[in-house]
Amino acid sequence: MKNKLHCLLWSVLFLCLSCTDLYAAQEKRVVLNSNGNKLVGIISRPDENNMQPLVILLHGLGGSKDSQLIRNLSDTLVYNGVATIRFDFDGHGESDGAQTDMTVLTEVDDAETFIEYAEGLDWVKSITLVGHSQGGLVAGLVAGKLGAARIPYLVQLAPAAIIADVWKSGKVAGQQIFDPSNPPAEYVFLNSFHLSPKYLEDSKKIEVWQAAEKYNGKVLLFQGDGDVLVPADYARKYQQAYKNADVRILSGEDHLFTHNQTQVITDIVRFVLKNNQ
Repeated sequence: MKNKLHCLLWSVLFLCLSCTDLYAAQEKRVVLNSNGNKLVGIISRPDENNMQPLVILLHGLGGSKDSQLIRNLSDTLVYNGVATIRFDFDGHGESDGAQTDMTVLTEVDDAETFIEYAEGLDWVKSITLVGHSQGGLVAGLVAGKLGAARIPYLVQLAPAAIIADVWKSGKVAGQQIFDPSNPPAEYVFLNSFHLSPKYLEDSKKIEVWQAAEKYNGKVLLFQGDGDVLVPADYARKYQQAYKNADVRILSGEDHLFTHNQTQVITDIVRFVLKNNQ
């Protein structure tokens, strides 16, 4: 364990570098089916001969398995002896599906598909679910649904619980995006991602706080109080709902954790290693 923590101190030096070549021999591409869509994922393993903890990484809306934060997390975890699976949700990256067919609930199905796959791997010691933004919201919903027996550890980075309220207000990042009484046939999020009324309809069905209250595994949650997309009050509500949560609200930090990303990743790796001694 001490050796792993010692390696952790060295691993942060690699955060700004691509470690793809370093891990190429231990990477495996997998394609799974979810709701008729082919989803593309990458398994990265530090050692193919031993039991290892596994972290499943869930990216945010409009992101991908190769988003900088997700890739930096994966590379650092693998460097420290932890396997990862990172995949593209439906309508994202290399995976099938139209953007306008994607909703939070379809992403819940996608995440469960990869969890079920991971549970069938004979080298997996435990599963930790880590999600950013919409992926963080999905991670919390899935953990509450499946329970701590299957998902004993959960990490959320700026979990976008605000999505469950957007359909009421029509506001995103403080801006009026649409009229909630008359939703458009399609609207564009952050000038790039196309969402449909189905996304809004499914957001009405999301039970964020009920899922959090049901979950009794260990939780580590990071939130910046300078995040313009997800107000810090949502993190405080999570803290009240969870039974066993370490909630850290970072002063001045934004939605992508650009100011403290190295420290956040370091703390996540420590969390995973400590829980898998």
